[in-house]
Amino acid sequence: MGRADFSPTLDPGRLLSQEPLWSGCYTAVIPHIFITFITAQVSRSSAPHVFDQKVDNRIMSLLTDTLSPARVRDLIDERFDDRPSWIVLIEMFIGLGWIRAATEKVIAGDWWDQTVIRTFVGQHEGLTIPWFRPVVDNIFLPGAGVLVILIPAGQLVAGLCILTARRLHQGIFIGMTMNLTFILIGAVDPSIFYLMLQAVLALWLFENRPITSLGVSYLKWIVGLAVVLTVASLPFIRTIDPAHVVEDPAMILVTYGLSIASAGLIALRRLHNMEHPAAS
Repeated sequence: MGRADFSPTLDPGRLLSQEPLWSGCYTAVIPHIFITFITAQVSRSSAPHVFDQKVDNRIMSLLTDTLSPARVRDLIDERFDDRPSWIVLIEMFIGLGWIRAATEKVIAGDWWDQTVIRTFVGQHEGLTIPWFRPVVDNIFLPGAGVLVILIPAGQLVAGLCILTARRLHQGIFIGMTMNLTFILIGAVDPSIFYLMLQAVLALWLFENRPITSLGVSYLKWIVGLAVVLTVASLPFIRTIDPAHVVEDPAMILVTYGLSIASAGLIALRRLHNMEHPAAS
């Protein structure tokens, strides 16, 4: 994938919630180190000669306690024991992919002068879904100076959330929003693969976490939006040739919308059957 692509790449030649692996570090080490630093600053004037040694000893003690073999085992159990291995595989693949994509942009000089964004939009001008074109022309291009910050920041947040399973719902939402936007602009590959994998994670979360009325409402909204996406994209299908449909953004969006709507309806039906089992 060239620098004009915004999504994580599937090219293997390039490097790619619930209580997660690093949540223990977030809630234990970082706050204590911060408090230690502030306390030491206050006492520095009264005991300047023992300042460095006290801080070093306390920080090393915190790190030693947190990184002890028993604590590491607990963190690993918290992160991985409540999900199957295939879900972990998807999380690692998607999370690392988003982090790679963000890193690529941060270190690329031509990213920050908006050249990459404008080139990307220009290269896909003929493939952009017509009803999305005004968004590109009136929001994305005039706001390219903001997007050069928002896009890598969003990719980094999505990658960290999915990789660590911390705030996984939010990470999936951010990732799917970006992938859907790239497809609407006209860049199908590799966004559609990431879009599908993140949808798998979202459905797994729905079916393997306590069901709430809010969660059911969200799923119904997703099904409805998938139907709207399908209907809105259908008139703009360019080809039904099997050799070229994978390059047609409208066909990809219709296929994706139908897939998400079908999977969501199946999940809702299973939930209904669980709540209202047939009389024996």
